[in-house]
Amino acid sequence: VISVTAISAIINSMLKIATYNLRNLFDEGMRVSYGKETSFPKVFIDGVIDELAEVIAGINPDILVAQEVGSELSFKRIAEKVSPEFITFHAPVDARGIGNAAMTKVSAQMSSTIDVTAFPVFVEGSVDAIGSDVVSSRQFLTMETVYDDRPLYIYALHLKALTGYPMRKTKGGVRIPPQNQHEESDAIIRSSVLRLIQARRLRELVDAHFTVDQNAQIIVLGDFNNPERSDVLNTITSSDHYPETQ
Repeated sequence: VISVTAISAIINSMLKIATYNLRNLFDEGMRVSYGKETSFPKVFIDGVIDELAEVIAGINPDILVAQEVGSELSFKRIAEKVSPEFITFHAPVDARGIGNAAMTKVSAQMSSTIDVTAFPVFVEGSVDAIGSDVVSSRQFLTMETVYDDRPLYIYALHLKALTGYPMRKTKGGVRIPPQNQHEESDAIIRSSVLRLIQARRLRELVDAHFTVDQNAQIIVLGDFNNPERSDVLNTITSSDHYPETQ
């Protein structure tokens, strides 16, 4: 039995969009899963694909964005089982071999973008001392389609998990395991900083649309790896204080 969460967002009866964390969707063979080499037998992968296809068919989305997709082939097999109308896209994977992906029945431009940006400075004119060292994790998947005769922009993401982020010997390189509680705390801080920078990047992308059109149609969905009312979600949703009315 696969334990998954599928959240469907109904725009209206004409367009249904869903997000689904597929949890380490690989193809058969030896794969690195959570830092360990794990065997994924063909019979197991076939069963996973059949079960996921059944669940997604029950959702019956026009667009589905997925997280933790490690195999473009397995993702395409799912899409083909659900509907021959689906076109798929697979964003670049992270160090663990998983990334964001999408399947769509509607015509859409699909691409991906780096998920990090510079960290905000405290004093005007200062140079960001953190952002240049933060390595992109799971690139955001971006989609542009048309809804109600207007552009519709979709951003699908999978933010860094709440677990700590150990220091690396090189950017994106070998991990240096924490040796004491102080270093464990440092890993937690790194993880929080990374998620906040990812949230800031998303807000940056969304605001670029609102600068052009204050009524832009934008959907943000995926696996946020954060509880409600967290600083990360507050960064993404921002506040109602801007722009201030005169």
